[in-house]
Amino acid sequence: MGFTQQHLFHEQYGPDPEGWVIVPSNAVFDPTGSGTATALNSSIDDISNMPLSQMPIPNWYWFGTNRLYSSGNRWAVLIPDHRYTNPSTGRIFCMNNQPKSLMTGNATFQNTTAEFAAQISTDGGDSFTQSGVTMPTSIISASVSSSDTPTDWATNGDSSSPIWIITAGFYPDNQTDYSSTSNLQIYRSTDLTTWSRVIVPADRNSTFNGSGTNRINQFIASITWSTDRFIIFEGRSGAISWSYTGAVNTWSSWYHPTSGTPKWNNGDSNRNDKGFFRIRSNNGGSKVLLVHQMDNQLSPYIRTHYSSDKGQTWDSGSIVGSDVYRHRYHHITYIEGIVNVGNSQVGPGVWVITGARYGLGYQGRQSYEELMAYSTNGTSWTEIDIPNDVTPSELSQGQYATMPQIIDTKKGKFLMFKRVGVSDYYNTDRTYLYMSNNSLTDWERVPTSPFFSTSSNQWMSAGYNNRSRNTVFFHNDRIYILGTEGNGGAVMDDMQGRVMYLQFK
Repeated sequence: MGFTQQHLFHEQYGPDPEGWVIVPSNAVFDPTGSGTATALNSSIDDISNMPLSQMPIPNWYWFGTNRLYSSGNRWAVLIPDHRYTNPSTGRIFCMNNQPKSLMTGNATFQNTTAEFAAQISTDGGDSFTQSGVTMPTSIISASVSSSDTPTDWATNGDSSSPIWIITAGFYPDNQTDYSSTSNLQIYRSTDLTTWSRVIVPADRNSTFNGSGTNRINQFIASITWSTDRFIIFEGRSGAISWSYTGAVNTWSSWYHPTSGTPKWNNGDSNRNDKGFFRIRSNNGGSKVLLVHQMDNQLSPYIRTHYSSDKGQTWDSGSIVGSDVYRHRYHHITYIEGIVNVGNSQVGPGVWVITGARYGLGYQGRQSYEELMAYSTNGTSWTEIDIPNDVTPSELSQGQYATMPQIIDTKKGKFLMFKRVGVSDYYNTDRTYLYMSNNSLTDWERVPTSPFFSTSSNQWMSAGYNNRSRNTVFFHNDRIYILGTEGNGGAVMDDMQGRVMYLQFK
């Protein structure tokens, strides 16, 4: 083992021994003051126990007409305001889709008819409110509603003229083919409280699938900021477009960085759900990396594409490791400094991609091996042998395995939330926080962890799943995470509808 737990936690920088702050607290969902729940249908977060002093974050509705439910981090974003550097006064924005229940039951605390449910904190995450937050309102019926699911977010990082963008899907409906007037959509804000819809033209390039067919349900899979522009990646056609800052209502023509027919998605409607498309710059610089999976079952299956000029031109693509079908990389992290790999050092300036190998279960969608690779130039990659070269051994999960996003504190520590257990998927697997000394291979479990669910919802908890990768970040010496989805009851199923942070000192 590369490091000991004592070594990690007694260096200059590490987690506060006081542990996690969880908002709202159990007491908020417990007007009776008992702090316990007896059963799902008679829990302390039952409607019969109203009123509550605060509602779940960022979204709620009634489960079975009487129990509060939050979709948690399933389709959500958690965004810090980079202009605020004091942890106690920092601004944190949280948003999710489905703000209103489809049920006809109790609507006491329902959100408005806005497309998204959103709350904001002005005290570093100690409390949240909907007051003052304005979201776009959908005018489309439920049967053909716009795809309002947030897929990614980015900011220009400017202190004087900040802009935040949240990417989503199609608008006003899913027909983005030649004959339709439907296009793509993003959400734009300059203050994290007032958001407006911006329409982005769909990719109607004649090279997409070679014809005007199979163009429905286009969606913006990912976004990044590079020097002076936002760059988006369309997940259905596999195309790139960019726009300068400002109103972001003028976009370049769609560009396909791959050679040959860009049939990357093969019409599979589940691909936006799986999320193995990601685009990131070198932390706002001119270098940009795109990771995707060819889904027409033709080699090469997995590629990275690299641009050194803000996404204007791209290389022909690189294969990551062995060219094996169902290798999927969900996450990209760019680390500016030195990275430890075993007894060696690489960098400065390292790209790290993580994901999993799939191929088991229904339609081969179950993962069975963690994947991690790194590159110093964005084009040539070195794979890490996780079962043999990564410690502790529990990080090699096997069945239902995936390697999560690596979080760089920029203060000598890497963090990640990793799911481990006995591979029964639901009941005994748990998500923990791990920390390393800027190492990709030598990790230690942080002892304190609130991410235990009594209702066995570990599969998308705490930044582990690719769906929840937009709900975890490190800012102002704190690691923030949005809780997982649950079924309501038992004090909001432990963690659903809550934001948690751990202070580092």
